Amino acid sequence: MNKFNIDPFDGYGFRLSWTKKKANDYQWAKDMADFYDGFFSFRERQDDKRRLKINYDLFNGRSPHLEEYRNFFSQYNYGEDGKYSEMIAQYDQIEHHPIIDQIAKAMVGERRRRRINPKVKDMSLTAKNQRKAKQVDLIKRLFKTTIIDPVRAEVLKSLNQDGKQLSPAQAQGLQAHADPQAQTMIVEEIKDYMENDFYLPTDVEGQRMLEHWMNVNDVENITVEGFKHALITGKEVYRLGIRNFKPFMELTNPMGLSYYLSPNKHNIEDSEWVKYEQDITVPEFFDMFGNVLKPKHLKQLDSLVDVGGRTHGQNSNVESQLVSVISNDPRVKRGEIDQRNSAGQGYLKQVYGGLKAYNSKTILRHAHIAFVAQRMMYYVYRTNEEGKMVHEWFDEHYTPSKINGDVSWKVVWVNQIWQVDKIGDGDDALYLNIGPVEGQYLSPDDPFNPKMPYIGSEYSRLMGNSRNVAIMDLGKPWQYKFNVQMARLQEMDATDLGNVLLMVQQAIPKDWDPIDFYGYLKHYKIGLLDLQQEGAGPNDANAIKNVDLSNRNEKQSTIAYLEFLKDNIAKSMYYNPSRLGQISPYLPVTNNQQNILQSSAQTEDIYSIHNAIIERALNALIDNARLCYYMSPQQYEFILDDAQMAHLNVSEELFKNSKLGVKVANQSEDDINMQAIKEFIPYFLQADKID
Repeated sequence: MNKFNIDPFDGYGFRLSWTKKKANDYQWAKDMADFYDGFFSFRERQDDKRRLKINYDLFNGRSPHLEEYRNFFSQYNYGEDGKYSEMIAQYDQIEHHPIIDQIAKAMVGERRRRRINPKVKDMSLTAKNQRKAKQVDLIKRLFKTTIIDPVRAEVLKSLNQDGKQLSPAQAQGLQAHADPQAQTMIVEEIKDYMENDFYLPTDVEGQRMLEHWMNVNDVENITVEGFKHALITGKEVYRLGIRNFKPFMELTNPMGLSYYLSPNKHNIEDSEWVKYEQDITVPEFFDMFGNVLKPKHLKQLDSLVDVGGRTHGQNSNVESQLVSVISNDPRVKRGEIDQRNSAGQGYLKQVYGGLKAYNSKTILRHAHIAFVAQRMMYYVYRTNEEGKMVHEWFDEHYTPSKINGDVSWKVVWVNQIWQVDKIGDGDDALYLNIGPVEGQYLSPDDPFNPKMPYIGSEYSRLMGNSRNVAIMDLGKPWQYKFNVQMARLQEMDATDLGNVLLMVQQAIPKDWDPIDFYGYLKHYKIGLLDLQQEGAGPNDANAIKNVDLSNRNEKQSTIAYLEFLKDNIAKSMYYNPSRLGQISPYLPVTNNQQNILQSSAQTEDIYSIHNAIIERALNALIDNARLCYYMSPQQYEFILDDAQMAHLNVSEELFKNSKLGVKVANQSEDDINMQAIKEFIPYFLQADKID
């Protein structure tokens, strides 16, 4: 139980007034952070971390642990005691032959070609009305000179193909015939212009802001890295927020992420709680929290970075770590390092110094914890200046009154997301940034469905009906089989005797040993036999024969099986040799193109989920960027030009009420079109249609 005996699930948790929440320096929020800090199944979490660690190693071309091959050794006396028998000692160091990472890295390469192309639009009601008015104005004025007249002239030219001078009557007749065609074309031009080329001032300002903060946060590269983690772990999550009056977007490490997401939800931002744990250095700590630190925080930090073990409370004994490092060093095992001589003593000092520096608490445990609580609000009906009945939302600090024009009201409890940054662990932990998450509501008029500061998804959640799986998980069984078969092929090479010469020993000349005889035979291609020595017979020469003791046939079948396994590694990950560029020279071009298109259709869902995550993350980034403008307007003088800054100064309320939406272009159709173009290029070349 926590210090104030607050039950996290009392009355579903968190229906506390603001006064109670902030009492004792937000002790309630600290207790809630401690509760969620330990709220997960340790065993399940460790199993998941073990699986992900194997996936990361495979992606990096590293070999998995031997225990991963236990299912492949049932025929080799894998004992009930969990140990391998001596009969399979030759397999205790199976070499890893990376195949699975080639498919994953090819998918990453495809993602890198699909660069992000975001477009910002103001989706507020005011903006929609402005666009409608602008469209009417364009039809009346702009399009008459830029579209109607040129189109009308083009249509007249097409109708008057003879190019003769027309009489006024003929021109009037062609004009009447051309106008309907021109009007049809104008409608398409207007639609295309309004959708793709027309921007309100708030659109342009939002676009400039987004492009600037995307560059600052290196969004293109971190989203490619996020896609890598998605292939490895089956989840892709970004943390977004405001730090030092600037919006930030960071990739999270799935190994340090814990959350609870209802089976009915798909996106991580809809979780009930999220904890992200990582190790940070002291300089990183000041970069992250220097703006909010107080003298009391610095005193706590001094106690955290003083002496002793890491803030985790683990590996605090440097001496025990020293023993572990030395005992596992292969150079020590091989006897290359002798701790009794001066070189060995220098080695010990070096290792000890490194461990002592590592345990000097310059590495801090950082856990960012966000959770859903409730806040009280008033839903008020009131009359506006025009005498119309409207409704508005007010927080609990507002006092409804008919004096203010309030006609009626009711109390409504809505969700609110709180966050706490916890540094260290135990009683001496440091708590920072305690309070509601900024920018969690999508609209000031809609206090429902707030969003976590973590944007992402599990790629195969399926409403919790099945455990989330990664692309790397699908190819692992085939990769393990490939490694086992390669180990057996290497054993065949080691035991392949090839063609063997058989003969009786008595036929070898006297005073020669078999090695001398074989060397003479191999070098001079002459076999000297002594059939006169004791024990030799006249038919001994006929006993010399060649015997094939090779396992060539078995190796050939194993090599064919390896090709089968290699092909299935790719297919299980929705890839194929055509897409990897590993095709047979006898495969027709049309079949190869069809294979590529079919494989692309299988992976398109993966790229679509990735695009959707990026789109939601960029929407959160632009919302935070807009909030930062009101925190620190001067920084935007370097982002926006003078005209845009002047517009913001004049129309600040309009920009504040705008709803900036980001749409990320999906380039998969472009890729498909490019493949089709490449397919038809040879025919165009043959027909002299292109050079």
